[in-house]
Amino acid sequence: MRRRRQLPLELRPREPERFLLRVTFQVPCVARPPFFAPPQSLLDVAVEDWARLGLSTAHSLRLLAHGFVLGAGVGFATGVWIGWSRIAGYWVHPLLRFLGPVPASALLPLAFFFAPSSYAAPVFLVGLATFFPVAVLS
Repeated sequence: MRRRRQLPLELRPREPERFLLRVTFQVPCVARPPFFAPPQSLLDVAVEDWARLGLSTAHSLRLLAHGFVLGAGVGFATGVWIGWSRIAGYWVHPLLRFLGPVPASALLPLAFFFAPSSYAAPVFLVGLATFFPVAVLS
C-alpha cells in the first residue's frame, strides 16, 4: 500500500473550513459582479422608446423575410434541378453534402468582409441558413 505524502507542518491548514474561507475571500475578484437593471427601468425604456423599438423590429423582420424568401426560392429551385437533372445531381449534391453541415454563423466574418453593404450580409446569412435544408429536402 502506497503512503500519501504529507504537507510540511507549516503549510497544513489547522482548521480546513477556516482555511477554505480564508482562501475564498482573500482571492481578489477579477470581474465585477454583473449589473442587472430593475424591471421598472426596463419598462420605462420600452415605454419611452417604443417608436425606435418598433422601427428596429420592423427592419429586423424585413431582413428576415428577404433572406428567407430568397433562400427558400433558390433552395427549392436547386432541389428541383438536382432531382430532374442527373448532371446537376452529380455535381451539386456532393457540394450540398459538404457545405450543408457548416453553420451560417461560421461564415459570419466572411459575409461581413465580402458583402457590399450591411444589408446584404444578414440577408445572405439568413438565405444561406434557409437554402440548405430546402434544397436537400425538396
